[in-house]
Amino acid sequence: MKLAALIHSSTQQQIETLYQVFSTLHEAEQVTLMILAVVYKPIGASKFEQIVDILETRGLLSKPKKDYVLTKARNDLLTKQSLLVSNRQGLQLNRLLANRLTTEIDHVEQLPYAFVQHDQAQSQSKVLEIIMAAEQVVPVLNSYSWQNKVADRHRVIRDLYYLNQIDKLAAAFVYNKNPQVIDHEQNRILIEIFFLPFDLDKFLQLSPVLQYQAFASLIRMFQMQGQSLDYPVQLLEQVCAVNSDRANRLYNIDCHHLLAEQYLYQMRFDDFERIQDSQDISSYGLQLQATYCFLTGDNQQAI
Repeated sequence: MKLAALIHSSTQQQIETLYQVFSTLHEAEQVTLMILAVVYKPIGASKFEQIVDILETRGLLSKPKKDYVLTKARNDLLTKQSLLVSNRQGLQLNRLLANRLTTEIDHVEQLPYAFVQHDQAQSQSKVLEIIMAAEQVVPVLNSYSWQNKVADRHRVIRDLYYLNQIDKLAAAFVYNKNPQVIDHEQNRILIEIFFLPFDLDKFLQLSPVLQYQAFASLIRMFQMQGQSLDYPVQLLEQVCAVNSDRANRLYNIDCHHLLAEQYLYQMRFDDFERIQDSQDISSYGLQLQATYCFLTGDNQQAI
């Protein structure tokens, strides 16, 4: 299923439904899916077994190794339950569950059985332990040139986010000085992290640049995949409404420009006039004002 089709007003409800199915699994099966949530990209069953070996050697797993192995019967059942996706590239957790499970790995009070707790390693992130194990088996930092570099780069960025290394995450992106020149392939991982599901409070903790880039690529993806823009625009309206005062240092002018542009495409001229500063002399702002004048019949002013 295309990514845009997963992002809608019922995404959270779909995640909850899948999580209820996940909750019915045996403990080892739940841990197996948690490990896959961190690995994130498709992986072969034999490679996954090597990761389990490493985690077992480090004393993180509370059950025998055989309980975590992805046998064909187990794969078939998890796939039938829509928890696992199996294709030529390997096995992958359903993308709707990946963020939820990754977030919960280090919350041992919710899942006390998930991983063995060692007193001397209480402060060690289990997410980091899994990342380190995966890096030994399916490395992304020094992968060969014929491997999927985009998937590897996305995995690194996702790792940084869930390790709460936001500064390093931001530094991993290189953006054009012109905000209208966007690398949508680079930004795809932002969509996968922040819109499955969308959490306004968490999203507002991002830098204005990341907020804008995430929404710009989300909207473009919806356009390319033939999905209605109603939901992305609703989310963008929420973000812009939080800091709508132009004098506020948190005011995100690029997000407001992007929203104003969507209003023009949808012929919502009253909304455009409400949020767009007629005195905005930025390149993006002048383009928007010229387009507005053209669409409203003021051709001379548009020129």
